[in-house]
Amino acid sequence: MKSTDYPADLTVEYPQRLHRGLPLIKWLLALPHYLVVSILQGGEGYGGLNGLLVLFAGVVLLFKGSYHPDIFKLVIGINRWAYRVTGYVVLMTDRYPPFRLEE
Repeated sequence: MKSTDYPADLTVEYPQRLHRGLPLIKWLLALPHYLVVSILQGGEGYGGLNGLLVLFAGVVLLFKGSYHPDIFKLVIGINRWAYRVTGYVVLMTDRYPPFRLEE
């Protein structure tokens, strides 16, 4: 069941066939993504830009009562990027993830 009003969904199309030799080099191809995503996400569950944005949004939400849409879009974009890289590395797709926050 797919909800149309929920802002974030994870859908993965199962590929019919994956390249046989590509898993050996996917971790090398994903290194630039790992560097950028590690800065954005932070390590071990804290820190990073994403953590700071969520903390800032929580404080603003506490006092103002609203979540700024631009901060929300940025946090969702960072999470999308991290999931695209993860999907590529764990062999869910052969499509190389783009370096962008949009869909």
